[in-house]
Amino acid sequence: MNTISNVVSFHQFSKSQENVSWKDFVCVCGTIRSQHEFFLSPVVMKWSDEIWIFDLRNLRSYWENISKNKNILWKDMISSLIEKYFSSFEVVSFADHPWKSLLLARELQDRKMKGFFSDQHEFGMHVLATLRDQVWFSCVEDVLGFFSLQKEKKSLYRKQVQQFQLFLQRVKSSVSELPSIDSSAMERRFGYLIGKVWGWSFSTQEDQDIKSFPWRNFSFQKKPRVHRTLDHFMDQWSWIKERLIEDFDHLCQNPILTRFCKVVCLQWNLEFEKYGSIKKKIRFKNPFGLHEQSPGYDVFLFQMEVAFGQIKNRFY
Repeated sequence: MNTISNVVSFHQFSKSQENVSWKDFVCVCGTIRSQHEFFLSPVVMKWSDEIWIFDLRNLRSYWENISKNKNILWKDMISSLIEKYFSSFEVVSFADHPWKSLLLARELQDRKMKGFFSDQHEFGMHVLATLRDQVWFSCVEDVLGFFSLQKEKKSLYRKQVQQFQLFLQRVKSSVSELPSIDSSAMERRFGYLIGKVWGWSFSTQEDQDIKSFPWRNFSFQKKPRVHRTLDHFMDQWSWIKERLIEDFDHLCQNPILTRFCKVVCLQWNLEFEKYGSIKKKIRFKNPFGLHEQSPGYDVFLFQMEVAFGQIKNRFY
């Protein structure tokens, strides 16, 4: 297992590490522990089996407050969490755009380097400035698979990528030697995909275009659930409420439901011997975290009491 002591720290490449600003995206090349995919953020993208990208944009104040209370740098704290929840890892990269965090991680991985790196540090900037074509085009091919496109459109984009590769060969140049070219000019010459990826690769922090990146949220195939068999007939809310609190406590212990997760919808399935199965879907306009509602779970129980009243009025 990798530890901070046996990999290269990105702090070695910066003389002012304390002044490094917050980074919104973290890319990790490694093997994550099963059912701990949301340990850092509820917004996670599985790029491949061994590459994970975490979106921390809505968690900045949360993580910075925790690091302040623990009197450690935010990146040191996040790095220690990665050590805990990844059984092994090679590269951890921090950047302001998911694409740049991926490029930095893939390039370092290709160079057989290990450790923690940031696109703001001198070394990280040097790596991105000397990015090799094979890494860049490999990532372009990968990202194409995340766009929702018809077969004909994907074929067109691949053809345009090949045209760009031929162009670089003819002018005897490389991707890293042309960062000053405007992304709109690249799009006019080589099509939408190359134009967008070019912008992600070389735009400044102020001009970051994140919305066009084909982010795919990771989700479990099986949703967290609790099953309970009642020993006797119950038709009073007070009796049902006690058992629901126990069930919510049980859900809070499920590693899938981390403290970052917000509940958008609950499906309550009730099985009656006489009436059969009844399913009540309870939606929340303003999502709430299950952990933050503990131990009373008032918000959830209020909605479920309303649903139970509707069921009771219908059948009892």
